[in-house]
Amino acid sequence: MQNAKPFPTPKRPATVQGYVAESSESSGASGSYPGYDPDKRAESVRLDNAAGPGGTLVGESNGYAYPPPQETFFVMESNYGTASTPYPYKTIGKVFFTGVAGEDSECSAASIGGRAVLTAAHCVCEEGVYYTNWIFVPAYRDGKAPFGKWTASSFMTFSSFLKKEDIGRDVAFAIVKDHDGAKLSKAVGNLGFAYGQSRIRHWSMFGYPAEEPWTGKVMVETEASYAAMGTTYTPNTTGIGTTQLGGCSGGPWIMNFAPGRHGKQDNLANGVNSYSPEKQDLWIFSSYFDSGKNGVEGLYKEAIAK
Repeated sequence: MQNAKPFPTPKRPATVQGYVAESSESSGASGSYPGYDPDKRAESVRLDNAAGPGGTLVGESNGYAYPPPQETFFVMESNYGTASTPYPYKTIGKVFFTGVAGEDSECSAASIGGRAVLTAAHCVCEEGVYYTNWIFVPAYRDGKAPFGKWTASSFMTFSSFLKKEDIGRDVAFAIVKDHDGAKLSKAVGNLGFAYGQSRIRHWSMFGYPAEEPWTGKVMVETEASYAAMGTTYTPNTTGIGTTQLGGCSGGPWIMNFAPGRHGKQDNLANGVNSYSPEKQDLWIFSSYFDSGKNGVEGLYKEAIAK
């Protein structure tokens, strides 16, 4: 963990189309699965329609020119890094692994249900080979692992990424071993999951960026709304603004972020940090979470059943 270096956010030549009223993928089936907080603490105050943490559907638009608006900031120390870390911060964490070339690297991820951890596919494999020594540290802060270190036993990715590194399918699930007979979701809870959703919305995005000026020691949050659609890949990818850099890969995009709240439509994972277009670091793109057996929904359902 001490030797880990930030895994660079992939740079891809990509056609980016902003100001898109709606995308074809979101016209199909849509839905969500609720998250889970094992502590069931009392709900905290929710800041509806407010700019900042806890706000929902803030600054919706049909897109923004580059660089798009965003707010990126450190998550307050009081919100995570201890055994009393509240939901859903305790579901978000840092990943450490040994890459194909033997280098120790780091990414970001989140508990998504059962034994499954949601992250980017480029954070679990490269050139058809899965990484080794892969561990997930929920609520990691400056070397602290308040909920332990969870070791991956297997991975689930789309074959198109595993075989061809199709960045449009840069989504993966790691299946981690139990701790003291308990599943990951029983220890820290899990985010909900949303698929087939409209892109025209706001997200709270999280990661552990480690490229300068970031250190990788603390959790970072970005508040941003839909900015553009990447039309190079199928399904088309979705872009938002951020100043997070390498190391944030695999961190979740959360719909309806509401700390401490347990409603069925709150705290739903709806994307992961994937790639940035070349020479355009001030936004980041996610694979689209589509529905059906062959979509991200299908992969998610298989993963949480493990």
